[in-house]
Amino acid sequence: MKIKEIIISFFRFLFCKFALMKRVALIIIAIIFVVVSCKKIEEYPDTPQITGITYSIKDTVDALDNHVKKLILELSVIDGDGDLGLFDSDTVSPGDTSKVYIYQYNRINGIYVPEEVEENRFYRIPFSQPAGQNKTLKCRILIDMEYQVMDNFSDTLKYECFIIDRAWHKSNVITSPEIVIDK
Repeated sequence: MKIKEIIISFFRFLFCKFALMKRVALIIIAIIFVVVSCKKIEEYPDTPQITGITYSIKDTVDALDNHVKKLILELSVIDGDGDLGLFDSDTVSPGDTSKVYIYQYNRINGIYVPEEVEENRFYRIPFSQPAGQNKTLKCRILIDMEYQVMDNFSDTLKYECFIIDRAWHKSNVITSPEIVIDK
């Protein structure tokens, strides 16, 4: 009988010790969780900011089977209120905003000259809405442009880009690095 009581007492002692250790461990885990989850949300202005611009060039074929150069501009963007992009049904002003505006400059005799175009070159941004309470939108916008390389083609160019969001906030203007398109 004594051995049985000793074994029962030992297990009670063991389980009480582990129960206390479990409680302490749970309290420590809860404190760590609260500290980590209380991380302050980064706030950004409602005006979109273009934080970077990169590009890549690929040889490809257009719809008419012509050999062309495909230039892909990649804009890194942060918008504090996340109101970039349009639904497909947004086609009439004033709802037809949220575009990337691009101005091309060709290098002629070492000087960058604006390309003469009849209309502004702009690209619609597809609708995107951040999930959750934090409406900040961090995204990359890819813009494909095709160039048919001809004899009079300026092989060195730059772009100036800016964005207008759905609330008509205009972003900063960013200039691409010098882009050389081999003939």
